[in-house]
Amino acid sequence: MPRKKTGLSKVVTRKRPTQERSRDTVDKLLNVTEQLLEDPGLDRLTTVLIAKKAGLSVGTLYEYFPNKQSVLFALASRWIDKMENLMADNDVSQREYSSWAEWYESYARSMLELYQQDKGLVRYYDMLVSVLELRELDLKLDAMVEQYLTRSLRHFFPDLLPEDVEIMNRMIITNMHNVLRWAVNMPEPQRSRMLGNLHFLIQSLILKNAC
Repeated sequence: MPRKKTGLSKVVTRKRPTQERSRDTVDKLLNVTEQLLEDPGLDRLTTVLIAKKAGLSVGTLYEYFPNKQSVLFALASRWIDKMENLMADNDVSQREYSSWAEWYESYARSMLELYQQDKGLVRYYDMLVSVLELRELDLKLDAMVEQYLTRSLRHFFPDLLPEDVEIMNRMIITNMHNVLRWAVNMPEPQRSRMLGNLHFLIQSLILKNAC
């Protein structure tokens, strides 16, 4: 009986870039794709457009990616790697935070810097949800961030009830993403005011449920 094909079969890369030149080519393709997600957007994104914008032939793109879904999968995977590094840098078991407020400020500052570096990917949640082949990465990312927040909150507030942790996790994730995705493209002083309101909201949430 033949094996049922899954959506992930569409997102396997043709070959892994092992040499520096190959890695540079893949990075260039992913950086261009990130920009094109902003304009003209996901619906009009094609492999031909990616290659043209990168100044490469479509054949070169196909050496690494068989289709658009594979490019998007690699791009989302790169974002997840950055998120993993961010959380490792702000790991409460590895750094000596003097208080939960110091931890939160460090985490929030790192998130803002990441969104500022990758403005083209502030829509990545939309991409993960709307592209069937990327749903698995969406679930992986959610689980990874929730586990990190749970560890962090329980480090400072070990008596938190599981249901309170779950609510806090979801509100922190949702509010932080939805504010940062807009704030990074705002002029000052609107951006600072919006970020200030975000921090007040999340810190008030933590104080209400944990203190």
